[in-house]
Amino acid sequence: MVKVIFANVDLACNDEQPPKPRSRKGAGSERACQGNLFGVMPLYAPRHNEVWATYYLMLDAEGAAELTRPIIKGSTFSAYVERIYLPNVEDVDVTDSRKHTEENDAVDLDPVVARK
Repeated sequence: MVKVIFANVDLACNDEQPPKPRSRKGAGSERACQGNLFGVMPLYAPRHNEVWATYYLMLDAEGAAELTRPIIKGSTFSAYVERIYLPNVEDVDVTDSRKHTEENDAVDLDPVVARK
């Protein structure tokens, strides 16, 4: 019950300045994130409809990325329920004991991105 949507933002992974989308968010994005507003509240009565948690994979021009659960109002992100900062390659200490060979490289990986 989780959806992930991609968005380019002006700045990601910064506590002082929340990310703002580079393009306006329409009514469809606002409807998709409606479950984020009350999805974290305690449940006192059974829900009759399914509530999806909608996250945005936000990427800025410098390559910083975060998974964020926003509230959309007025064609932009107005509040944030949850922000998860994703580390850059430079931030992670990668020590792999396996030998690097060309046989185990994923060279022909072509992801298919389709509009729903």
